[in-house]
Amino acid sequence: MGDFMLESPLMKVVVLGASGGCGHQLVKQAVERGYEVTAVGRSSSRLDVPDLLSRSAPLIVAAMKRARVPRLLAISAGGVGDSSALMP
Repeated sequence: MGDFMLESPLMKVVVLGASGGCGHQLVKQAVERGYEVTAVGRSSSRLDVPDLLSRSAPLIVAAMKRARVPRLLAISAGGVGDSSALMP
């Protein structure tokens, strides 16, 4: 595992996109380390991904500020392969 996951039993992690390949691995590794994990995924690929991201990012950042969450790690495969047609 990479050094990006801190060694803390009190670590709380929210994984948005937990049903995807990277998200699934993050959830698995965080649970194995004993972190408190909240996993959020989607079951439909019909969502307008660029619109969803542009509308949700400000809300996520605002919630993080209110909760005093110090960092956000974002991984995206948007624009790769068949999804390139969905990108602006």
